[in-house]
Amino acid sequence: MSHPPVANPFNNGIVPDAWTDPIVDVSSIHADVSEQCLQLLAQVAQNRTRRSVLVHGAAGSGKTHTLARLRAAAIEPRPFFSYVRLATSPSMIRRHLRHCLVRDLIRKDERGVCQLASCLLASLAKDAGTPFDPGDFDRLEDGFSVSGGPGMALAETCGRLGLDFHMTCACRLFLQRRHRQAAVHWLESGELPDDARARLACDVGGADDDSVDAEHMAFQAVLQLIAIVTDTRSILLCFDQIESMQVAADDRAGSFAFGKLAADLFDHCAGLLLVTCMQSAAFETLREVVPAADLHRIAQHELLLGPLTERQARELIRARLDSSPTLRADPRRRRNGLWPLDEERLQQFLASADP
Repeated sequence: MSHPPVANPFNNGIVPDAWTDPIVDVSSIHADVSEQCLQLLAQVAQNRTRRSVLVHGAAGSGKTHTLARLRAAAIEPRPFFSYVRLATSPSMIRRHLRHCLVRDLIRKDERGVCQLASCLLASLAKDAGTPFDPGDFDRLEDGFSVSGGPGMALAETCGRLGLDFHMTCACRLFLQRRHRQAAVHWLESGELPDDARARLACDVGGADDDSVDAEHMAFQAVLQLIAIVTDTRSILLCFDQIESMQVAADDRAGSFAFGKLAADLFDHCAGLLLVTCMQSAAFETLREVVPAADLHRIAQHELLLGPLTERQARELIRARLDSSPTLRADPRRRRNGLWPLDEERLQQFLASADP
């Protein structure tokens, strides 16, 4: 009896970013790392404190997969999740963070609720002494947009949060759904073309061309955006692939820039769990470059993603085979749960795997 060809279930096994759900997730793999991160996140949410975790391992050990698992974990109250893959240069790292943070703030959650609008409305409700029900989000946002919103109340809330004039203006435009695309563009970059600024009811300003000033301005915007979030929620901020900023074997500029950024975030932000993922070799460079006090801010907890045990490897292989409907239903798997792999081939693979 002939059988139709089957797509290889082991293709495309790499998780490209933490917003992508893994094809399979074997909970026993790196369960200790996931559990410790969730425990720290619970502490942050309960005590409005700050914690940091540095996770390292070999290439392909599951660092990004672990971040995706944390994002999907059922944590209540649910934190705001932001993922920053450091595909940038050291001289633009703070502007890159600003862009990624805004990108995640304007995402809609599983209920279709925009995170930035939800956080702003929750802060308004907090100042008004009324409970904020995310299930009532659409009515509240519609009311703010149609009526022009309680402008004085928003100004007072933004003042309490420490937002400057330009950030307050951008938040008001965003909530009122007026020139929202331009407001988002400014939130992401701090820049607007002259014609866009002319169309706005208030000038949200522009950025200085000098790179040092631009980085400083970007970080000030980042702190204000985080303040909007942490007024009513905790934040899970994840940095991934720090080594991608390294352009040569002896290049340490990326490690130094990241170390300074992460330490500054830790010092300025309460209600924050900072998770950093990197290859173990890059972590050794970070140890050499970053001052010990800053390194402690980044890596209060150092967690290693070690190699899989044979049992975990078998569970993973079985799960990947089960992800194929054709293989899952094939009668030959009743006799051998790991078919089409035979025991001899599997032992050869396990023996040749990296330690």
